[in-house]
Amino acid sequence: MNILITNLNMWPFRGTENWCYAMGTELKRRGHNVSIYSPSPRQGIPYFQQAGINYVTTGTFDLVLDNHCVTYPGIKFKNIIHTCHGTIPAERPLKGAINVAVNERVCKAWKLDTIIKNGIDCERMKPTTRPKDKIETVISLCSSEISDNVLKELCDKLGYNLITTHNKEVFNVNELINKADIAFGVGRSVYDAMACGRPVISFDNRFYLPRMHGCGYVTPTVVANNVDNMTGIDKQWTLDKLIEELKKYNPEDGQRNRDYIIKNLNIKDTVDKYLELIGG
Repeated sequence: MNILITNLNMWPFRGTENWCYAMGTELKRRGHNVSIYSPSPRQGIPYFQQAGINYVTTGTFDLVLDNHCVTYPGIKFKNIIHTCHGTIPAERPLKGAINVAVNERVCKAWKLDTIIKNGIDCERMKPTTRPKDKIETVISLCSSEISDNVLKELCDKLGYNLITTHNKEVFNVNELINKADIAFGVGRSVYDAMACGRPVISFDNRFYLPRMHGCGYVTPTVVANNVDNMTGIDKQWTLDKLIEELKKYNPEDGQRNRDYIIKNLNIKDTVDKYLELIGG
């Protein structure tokens, strides 16, 4: 099929940008002709092009995989599936599309019928190193300077090294994750770190919540019972609480986390579910 993936941005590579890349590369592996479109910013487009995914502004497509209700006047299509990644206005359902939610909270908020959870490219996001028996290096996959400052204070207090990614041009985040023993973040970042065989603490301070939030120390059971894409919007964290949470660290949880992602959030299964919506 001729497939177009649309997103509000193609840079920086965060949640939906990584979603687009994982979906696009898996569809390419299956022999589909895949293109992308974004109205802004486009610094990430060369990474798609290196994977054989071209940027277009016009064309006719069998399927559009839309995010953020992007408008594209030069595009014609047969089928359109719109993915609602959250509950802010830009992530509302799209009229005339097959609308899909990424988790139960979004599904309930928009009164949708279908949930297809985030899919992770487990061949790209994979462990190349093992977490150390005791924490030496922390990676922040958080999306705010506030969160990074809290983690810097934590690392300074405990004598850990800190890797940050916020406001940095990072594409191969898997390489940075593999330099750390434990990761902090929410949403898709949690799943990326899990796939890389890392223990994870769900934590951030994103723009849509005026406080530090997250689900805490992550285990497969926590993920299986979670309904909000590991954002933990109902919880609030302090530095002292995070330090207590770190006491749960077990390097063996890294492999258990990866096993869970492979079985339950593999991009191959995610693509199957999307294609089934239009008859395969």
